[in-house]
Amino acid sequence: MNQKKQKPKIFRGWIILAVAIAGSFTGTGIGAYGLSVFLKAMSSDLRWSRTAVSGVVTLRALIMAFLGPVIGPFVDREYGPKLLYVSAAIIGFASLVLSGIVNQVWQFYLFGGIFWGLCQGVVSGHIVAGSVVAKWFIRYRGRAMGILATGGSLGGIVFVPLCAFLISSFGWRSAWMILGILPLVLILPGSLLFMRRQPEDIGLFPDGIEIVNDEKNNSQNEIRENNWTLKEAIKTRSLWFMVISFNLMGMSIGVLALHQVALFTDKGLSIEAASLLATSFSTVSLISKFFWGILCEKIPIRFVTASSLGIAAIAIGTLWFAQDFSELLIYTILYGIGAGATAVVQNVMWSNYYGRFFQGTIRGVLTPLNLLGPGLSPLWSAWIFDVYGTYNPALIILLVGCGIGAILQLLATPPVKIHD
Repeated sequence: MNQKKQKPKIFRGWIILAVAIAGSFTGTGIGAYGLSVFLKAMSSDLRWSRTAVSGVVTLRALIMAFLGPVIGPFVDREYGPKLLYVSAAIIGFASLVLSGIVNQVWQFYLFGGIFWGLCQGVVSGHIVAGSVVAKWFIRYRGRAMGILATGGSLGGIVFVPLCAFLISSFGWRSAWMILGILPLVLILPGSLLFMRRQPEDIGLFPDGIEIVNDEKNNSQNEIRENNWTLKEAIKTRSLWFMVISFNLMGMSIGVLALHQVALFTDKGLSIEAASLLATSFSTVSLISKFFWGILCEKIPIRFVTASSLGIAAIAIGTLWFAQDFSELLIYTILYGIGAGATAVVQNVMWSNYYGRFFQGTIRGVLTPLNLLGPGLSPLWSAWIFDVYGTYNPALIILLVGCGIGAILQLLATPPVKIHD
């Protein structure tokens, strides 16, 4: 009797997932978590305000927003992902090395903002990595996305203490230059050797299933999804609920990923203790992603996402009242769990709701909207601090935003495609 069987060798999708993790590890670890350690060092040495340094994050978001509609459709082309990853590795190298020689704000915005925005928009954004991994997995999509999302958290665990060590040992300028070699080592080789758009391009099927002769049609039916075009997707109510709610969650991550080390030290902690808490946040976030990924395969995705937003809101409320290390540790654990779901649930929800084939196009075109929250929030929260000397008003906005996002997720029911 003919039957489906698993290929004896490692499914190429898992290798591509590893390449994507390396990109997220580097891009998010350096670009988000690592930058938070540079914030005070650069502000003090160059006499820049926190708003000025934080503005580079907003500029990156703008770059990624404009980049999204361009690279999104490119992801859906056969060799698009490989070319994007290779180019991003080279640009990332240049960005970090040149960030070590800046003296003026505009120079940092050019090298650390525009250049790194081009790199990070590819290797750690959802448009490329999330879309490609979604094309390689259906049945195991939740756990694959959970594993993918660990890249950013691993980056936080490694790069927060690494950047602190490099800055204290060699100064922030040399620290940037040392970090510059990593995109060439961690991203470039795997991208050249293994990155491909989807399994069908090399005669495979999602999840590593091998189709055997007369069962081909039945097996293809099992892995078939409803694939929405961009024109069809934007007409659904759930898409807009998703855009708004993910923006509200991204708003809190944008603020806290950049400012939490500074916020901890403002509450009286040493830089070492603050870095330890930031690393603890990344560790909790990392561990939680595996569980969120499994939950996405067992429970309707909108309920999973709403739960994560609710936990994040509770965590932000805890941060508001926290005054010592133990109280801040409670916030770190709660927010690590809530925020840990974000990358997982976004990638799963977009692909589950709108299919594999046009993921790059849909998510790329929507990128300018999806980055409003995480892109602008670091800037306005820094402005609030510079004006009022505290982050508390910003924390209230973030708490309310997460609560509203949870409600919108509950309303984002799966869209129904009517076939002719």
